Amino acid sequence: MHQAAQLVRKDELMRLLLSGHMLKECASYLKLSYGTVREYARQPEFLAALKSLSLQIYENVDRELSNSKDAITAKLEAYSEDALEEMIQLAKSCSSPIVRLKAAQDIMDRDTRMSRSRKLESNVHQTFMNPLELHHLASVAREIDKKKELPPAPATEAPPSE
Repeated sequence: MHQAAQLVRKDELMRLLLSGHMLKECASYLKLSYGTVREYARQPEFLAALKSLSLQIYENVDRELSNSKDAITAKLEAYSEDALEEMIQLAKSCSSPIVRLKAAQDIMDRDTRMSRSRKLESNVHQTFMNPLELHHLASVAREIDKKKELPPAPATEAPPSE
């Protein structure tokens, strides 16, 4: 096979592998034998190139996601003050009591001291008991209840003192 054609097939194999295809699928797609594809994939140069290309793709995607996140964050910061002022105006001046209520609720939700979505903090620690402990405690409670139900034992008279 011509060296240029082999290089193109290796590049295509690399692309297929990075797309998540298995070696057998790649062999079928490239119309090569499984053994040939496996030989290409075992070559140290091929593995190094595959790793390098995979790293480049990862870095590009990571950079794009980071830039997108930064752009969205910047937009939110730029417009959040204007949105807050608009909600304050609605809460103060709108003729509809429902709109005023919703605007006030939204403003309060943005205040971390009043937010409905913030979890309530408490110093209470929940403890869970296993079923055996619960069974034992229930038995003890039944025994105490039975003792409370029994009439008091008749008092024994002390023998007369001489």
